[in-house]
Amino acid sequence: YTSNQMSVRLYRLVENDKIQQVNEWYADNNIINDIAISSDGSILLLGYRSGQASIINTQTGRKNVFQPHRLDINAVALASDGSLAFTGSSDKTAVLWRTESGDKLRTFEHRTRVNHLDIDENGNLGFTIDSINDRAFWSFARKEAAEISELQTNLKFLEINHSAFSSDQQYFLTGSPKQKIMLWRVNDGELMAEWLAEKIGRASVLQVAFLTSARIAILTSDGYYQEFPIKPMS
Repeated sequence: YTSNQMSVRLYRLVENDKIQQVNEWYADNNIINDIAISSDGSILLLGYRSGQASIINTQTGRKNVFQPHRLDINAVALASDGSLAFTGSSDKTAVLWRTESGDKLRTFEHRTRVNHLDIDENGNLGFTIDSINDRAFWSFARKEAAEISELQTNLKFLEINHSAFSSDQQYFLTGSPKQKIMLWRVNDGELMAEWLAEKIGRASVLQVAFLTSARIAILTSDGYYQEFPIKPMS
């Protein structure tokens, strides 16, 4: 799926590695800042500069618009089944909410705008980072915001393009605009490993993924796919 700021398109991979456009949805007068899709492709989440968000059922075409924030939505994420949305905003909050009704479940306060966030596939854990140094893992199991840990780093500014939780929710992988990939432990925020993408041009890391418990993969801005082994971790 891709965005040209005012619309978003859904594609299907067909034979011989070709792609076929399935549908296109328009954001009316909104500007799309970020997008996410459920694992089965049925639910699409669009975050807008207006603080609104759209939930689109890609099977029926139904679109609902909610207002989880007062200011720009900078980052969005979905639980794998599409039932929960996690959105971060320039209003200094991250909000966990239901995609069916728009009902807010948790609000996480920050000192500055929330630039990036993520949610694990089961909707049990979250991560948020603001523009200064609030960089925390959260448990969604309690009625109120419960912090698990913060990233243990001396970096004054940490920018994240993309991230992923491991399938067992014990580790968290991040990719940055400066070639760097980092692996963190969720329960205490410790940095477990780091890699540098092979530099061919700018080499900004656009996407990261766990292939297995012992191997990760990344995509970079210059179009390269790279894999790295994870050494045994205690």
